Order: sequence, then C-alpha cells, then structure tokens
Amino acid sequence: LEANLASQNSSVAQEDFRAFHDLDDRFHRLLCYASGHPGAHRTVVQMKAQVDRLCRLSFGNVGETASLVEDHHTIFQSLLDGDVDRARRATRIHLTRLDKTIEEVFERHPSFFVD
Repeated sequence: LEANLASQNSSVAQEDFRAFHDLDDRFHRLLCYASGHPGAHRTVVQMKAQVDRLCRLSFGNVGETASLVEDHHTIFQSLLDGDVDRARRATRIHLTRLDKTIEEVFERHPSFFVD
C-alpha cells in the first residue's frame, strides 16, 4: 500500500492519469485484501465500473486527482493508526468527490445525460 501511494503521487506529478487509474484500482484491491475481506473487492469492482466511466470522461483534472490521492493517504494512515472513525470520515469525503465529477462531466458532455 505504501508503494502504491508513492506511485500514485508520482502519477499525479507526471499527469499520467492512466497510470493513476490503474494504481487506484490496485489500491482498492489491496485495501480489501489487507482488511481480510478479499471478497469485498468484487463489490468494489462492480460499483466502481460506473464511477470509472465518469472518471475517464473527467481525466485531466490534476487538482481532483491529487485530492483523491490525499484521501487515499488519509484513509491508509487512519487505518494504520487504528482510527476507524477518521477512516470512515475520510472514506465518506472520498466518495462524495464523485458529485463534483458528475457535475463536471455534465457540463462537458450534457448530451450524455439526455433521455
């Protein structure tokens, strides 16, 4: 997980969003395995599939990607410290970032949201 986070930092610094996406997937998988619940990763993958479509449409936003990496660091450090409440709060913040992504994608690609 530490190596993954370091690589996430590098991918953001290099604006390599494809590498970040792969590292993000791996980070979530590693967390599930480290928690002793590897089966949870299947659920993450299913839920993340829809999110990934939106994220691919919004790639290129260094600030947002950097925020995701900061969230990952906070979640990881909270777990290392045994601070479950802080990890939960950080996870909620992490998940609510999707709201802004949806807004950005809607502004760039409004036709994707028409029925």
